[in-house]
Amino acid sequence: MGKLRDFFTYPGDISGRRKVRTYIRVTFFILVALIVFLAVALYQQAQERRAMTATKPVVVEPSPTFTPIAQPTPTITPAEACPLDPSDWTMADTFPDDVFKRIEPVCVYDGLARAVAWALAIHEGYSRQAAADALGFDEFPMVRMNQVTIATNLQGPMPVEVYYVPPVPNFTEWFFDGAGEPAVSFALRGCFRTFTIVGNEKQDWGDGYPVVCKLSMDVEAINVLMCLDGHCYTTPYPPARLFVLYGYMGNGNWTWLGTQNDLNLDIDDAQGMQSDRLAISDLHGIVPWDAAWLTQTYQLEMQSLPENWQGFTDDAEIQAIMSAINSYLAGETSP
Repeated sequence: MGKLRDFFTYPGDISGRRKVRTYIRVTFFILVALIVFLAVALYQQAQERRAMTATKPVVVEPSPTFTPIAQPTPTITPAEACPLDPSDWTMADTFPDDVFKRIEPVCVYDGLARAVAWALAIHEGYSRQAAADALGFDEFPMVRMNQVTIATNLQGPMPVEVYYVPPVPNFTEWFFDGAGEPAVSFALRGCFRTFTIVGNEKQDWGDGYPVVCKLSMDVEAINVLMCLDGHCYTTPYPPARLFVLYGYMGNGNWTWLGTQNDLNLDIDDAQGMQSDRLAISDLHGIVPWDAAWLTQTYQLEMQSLPENWQGFTDDAEIQAIMSAINSYLAGETSP
């Protein structure tokens, strides 16, 4: 027992009081520190458990299955009809300060193209009536006029003389080149309104046609063959560029007003003329109107030439044809 006491203490003074040894004190302090540390750690763990118990757990909901919402079928609205009233058209510049304009929207040219198709067909061996029937015309898209007032860049509106093709229903013509192929092409040069505003007054000079268009008509033929009432005649034809006028009649319809008398150009560069037709047509957003276009658009190909057409050179035949034409015209104009 005395040994155990001596292990922990030792005599401290003469009075006999004992003191705790130093290493015992150190060990005691270390034990106390460990106890305090352990108590603190246990307290913190207890607090964390309470916090976890008090906190509402987060429930992770499964992602909902996506079901596409059925979209209503869109109502198909028909394309807006092409405007038939010329006041709804825009006359846009093709060349600066030129009276000959480009019509917008371009669909306006559809009716004009159909009228030009008739002019192409009657130069490819279709009778006037057959061409009208094939293209759905109740009447020939042409009028008989001697004069048409047109816009000019320098002189304002001025009249020009025109001539018209004979409207004899069964009259047929072929304009063809050396290979026997059709040789007439049209290209749009521009259009103009047929009124002038002077002050606050509108002066109308269009002979009832609110818009007139001018087209070039290139005849790159070598021969022309005409037939009427059993008579046929062939004659050489010099290549030339002519200029024709079309007037708007309303309701999408156009008519051939005639071919200018005073404006014919010789064709000495066929390739250059073709390039010009392509360029000017492209400026208007369309294509040249020629035999290939007629076939593609309306399935009308040139009618076959009569056999032995080269031998139809008797002057009596052309006289008979002209007499029949004049007789028809006289009958139309007689009361």
